[in-house]
Amino acid sequence: MLKQNKGRFIIRTEILGPLIIKMHTLSIEIGFLREITRFNYLEPFGVNFKTVQFNHLLSYTKVIRGIRTEKFNKLVYALL
Repeated sequence: MLKQNKGRFIIRTEILGPLIIKMHTLSIEIGFLREITRFNYLEPFGVNFKTVQFNHLLSYTKVIRGIRTEKFNKLVYALL
């Protein structure tokens, strides 16, 4: 863990490249609010993230998804 602040942290994975980004979730009366990330949090990891595309997807139970590699950074997040 390189960075931790108020329930937020970033972890390097065993695979070169991917990072696990955990952000604080704020519960409110009408649901919740979660900041996905701040790109300046990625700078200590040598990641200069340029926004090319953001995707939001849902996978049903017992579904395995693959993520294609591209020549640009991807931001993928899961709702748990």
